[in-house]
Amino acid sequence: SLLICKRELIQETFEKVITRFDSFRSGNKYSVFGFSDIKDILSSEEQTALTNSLVNIPAMSSIICQSLYGNPRQIKRFLNTFTLRKRLAAVANIKDFKDDILAKLMILEYSEPVLFKQIFDWQILQNGIPKEISQIEKICDGRSFTEITEALKKDDLEKWSNEKVIKWIKVEPSLSGIDLRDYYWLSRDKISSSIPGASLVPPIVKSIFAELEEDLSASIIKDIINNKVLTLNDSELSKFLEYSVMKLRANCSEKKYYDIFHFLIEENISNSIVYYKEVLSNIDLNTIPASVGVRLKKLSEIPELSDFLSKLFEDNNSEVSKAFKSEDL
Repeated sequence: SLLICKRELIQETFEKVITRFDSFRSGNKYSVFGFSDIKDILSSEEQTALTNSLVNIPAMSSIICQSLYGNPRQIKRFLNTFTLRKRLAAVANIKDFKDDILAKLMILEYSEPVLFKQIFDWQILQNGIPKEISQIEKICDGRSFTEITEALKKDDLEKWSNEKVIKWIKVEPSLSGIDLRDYYWLSRDKISSSIPGASLVPPIVKSIFAELEEDLSASIIKDIINNKVLTLNDSELSKFLEYSVMKLRANCSEKKYYDIFHFLIEENISNSIVYYKEVLSNIDLNTIPASVGVRLKKLSEIPELSDFLSKLFEDNNSEVSKAFKSEDL
């Protein structure tokens, strides 16, 4: 708590906190010294600064010290990284972002990197919400340490059975049902060597795509593409197109995901044709709505798509192929 105060407060106020701490500790050697003990000596702005930090998560402050063995340098490094990731989350406009969830995952990242990586592996296969976390939290709820250890070993979760990790599991907040993808995106510098392709999608990409998924008029969709997609840098645009491919594959019977690509192509978004051809080549044509064929017929006037689409539907009798070949367009 004192390290956080030193980081957030001016020197004059911090010295008052130290004086209060010395007085508190001289009369009470065992209780936790926290935000409530210094609130009255802080200005409203200083209170806001601290309540936006880990001080307002007492259980978290305690477990940070335990997990990092009370090492001031390690704790300071942790807090600096935590602050940087919070800022990045704000810049990336991550929806439903929770400081305490980031802090809890970072504690595991610093103290048990193997288990941190295991959660990453679990969530990447389960749309960010690993069932194993719910299973572990359920095992740890309301049981003795011995009972928890035995249950974890029985369920092939022995790595999670040491006392420090169990304390971490029990501390709030719960991670059950939480989409962890954005939190792992923030820590991508630590796990980048093991991240395949588009596994960790930048929040700005997901945010823009989420807008395009809404039921919008053609003019609004074009505005989003021209005012937001076109402002992405080359790396972000590649991620956006990869994400568009991923979403289309996962929703190949829904017309709107094809329409997103059609608008991208019509607005001349770089490489959109390349990515669209790639995804169309690997989708079962029987799953594509017939109405998509009508739009593709118009897009076939584009030289880069003309031969490709003709060959794609040449010997196929799917509904989308029939719509594409229809002379009544």
